[in-house]
Amino acid sequence: GQRGAQGGPRMTNPGPLPAVAHVMDCFLSPTETFIHDYLVAFRSVRPVVIARTIANQERFPLPPHAVVRRSPPRRGTPAWAVAAVARRIRGGNPHLRRILTSERARLMHAHFGPTGCGLLEIRREVGLPLVTSFYGYDASTTAVTKGFAGAYRRLFDMGDAFLAEGPAGRAPR
Repeated sequence: GQRGAQGGPRMTNPGPLPAVAHVMDCFLSPTETFIHDYLVAFRSVRPVVIARTIANQERFPLPPHAVVRRSPPRRGTPAWAVAAVARRIRGGNPHLRRILTSERARLMHAHFGPTGCGLLEIRREVGLPLVTSFYGYDASTTAVTKGFAGAYRRLFDMGDAFLAEGPAGRAPR
C-alpha cells in the first residue's frame, strides 16, 4: 500500500479530521519524547497542542495537519491584555475556550495530572470529555500526590478517562 509522509498508511480523502486538544504546560521538554511519539502517530485525528510555553519545536516537528497554540498568550502582548480583560468580564478561561471552539476540538487530553486538575473548570464550561495521562512523577512523587490530593479527588470525580504510563502506573500486586 501507499505510505504517507510520516511512514504510515496514506489516507485517501479523509475529509476534515476530528481535533483532539493536547494540553500541557510546555511543548515540549527534551525529556518528553514519549509525548511527541504519541502526537506524530495519530492518523485519524488532528492533534491541537495547547501549551503555556512553546519550546523545542524544531526538535519535535509535528505532521502538517497538527496545530500548536500558546495559552495563555505571552504576558505583556496585546493578546494577553485582551485575554486578561475577557477573563475579568466573563470569568473562566476565554482564551482557551476560544482555541477549543475555533479548532473544533472534540476531546481534551491533559498531559500530566496537575494539568488535568487545571482543566476541570473549562471542561465544565465547554462540555468536552477530559482524558488525563499520568506519566510518573505526577502519580508517584509523595510531594505531588499529597499537594494535589484534593484536586486529584475532584479530577477523578469529574474526568472522563485516565491513562497511566510506565511502571509508576502499575497496579500494586
